[in-house]
Amino acid sequence: MNGATFDSSGLYANDPFAKTLIDKWRLNPIKLGLIILVIEVSTDLVPGYFLDVLSGTRGEIIGFFHGWPQPFFGFIIVPITWGYYLWMATSPRKLLEELKAAKVVDIDDASFDTQIKRYVENVYSHWTWTVASVVVVVIAANAVEAKHAFSHLWIYASQWYYWPKMVQTYFGWYVVCMIVARELSTIIVLRDLFKKHKVNLYPLHPDNCGGLSALNAYSIKFTYFIGIAGLGVSLIAYESIQIGDFQANYLIHSAICAYIVLAIYTFFAPLGTAHNAMRETKEQWLMDISRQFQVTYESTTRVLNSPGKKLKSNIEKIEQLQEIYKVTEEFPVWPFDTRTLQRFGATIFTSLSPVVVSLIMKILRIG
Repeated sequence: MNGATFDSSGLYANDPFAKTLIDKWRLNPIKLGLIILVIEVSTDLVPGYFLDVLSGTRGEIIGFFHGWPQPFFGFIIVPITWGYYLWMATSPRKLLEELKAAKVVDIDDASFDTQIKRYVENVYSHWTWTVASVVVVVIAANAVEAKHAFSHLWIYASQWYYWPKMVQTYFGWYVVCMIVARELSTIIVLRDLFKKHKVNLYPLHPDNCGGLSALNAYSIKFTYFIGIAGLGVSLIAYESIQIGDFQANYLIHSAICAYIVLAIYTFFAPLGTAHNAMRETKEQWLMDISRQFQVTYESTTRVLNSPGKKLKSNIEKIEQLQEIYKVTEEFPVWPFDTRTLQRFGATIFTSLSPVVVSLIMKILRIG
């Protein structure tokens, strides 16, 4: 890309936690994920070993390895989620610069830098921190309140086990909230960018996305996080079903509904920002062809009795315009191909499969 790129640190200027991890500790998503894995292993296995709550049961306490969902959740889903938290802190910068470099947005370098600076100041650096903090406080309060309801789980075997895990839980929900908040911020930015600037559509581009492969790639990567998040919700629901309180656990019901709504929205909304611009560009081209067709057709009707050369020339032009119109009608208006849609559908289905299978097995046992 020509011209200077904007400072990505502005995207997480309102998040001192991300600033510390990225600017001070120089961590990337993979390194952070590995660190979180070590922390999860340490805070689960070490106290669990000394408290004798790693496997089986101890009295009324269910051990950490009594089932597979909790180790899978703690050692795989949690580290990956933290990695995505760091990825989301900087990925919008790469997306916006790739869109500029691909020349799909008709904007000069100076205007682009000014626009991005405004986005950083007015979108990324304001409400995300407040929203995430409020949600975390609500979730944290609920987690503390739930202590007595789930006192049979290994985490409640000791205060030395409970409070470190609660601190991790608070930070974990904060991370999830910030990921969602940054995604919503990016949707707002993309919608504004495509609305205010002309989109240069490349219908025959080899990416099959009209030249918007950067946006397609970004959505695919975020789809993987959607799958991880859904699997986490599904595992929590799975354990609730095994314990036998799923039917009355409205918090989990709400979480599943919220996941489905957010998953669909956060996948299609970024793509939808470009969809409107692509559709408008296509409609404009069709309208231009239609006008030329109308002019040529009316001209032809006036020369029906004229010498053959003029009439033949007009008829050939009409046929060419009809062919061009048909070709233009096939131009894409969504910045993704069928494979992307299939990946999204498979991700949603796979992530929710544990709870679906568990419910089916529960129904069959009852029957």
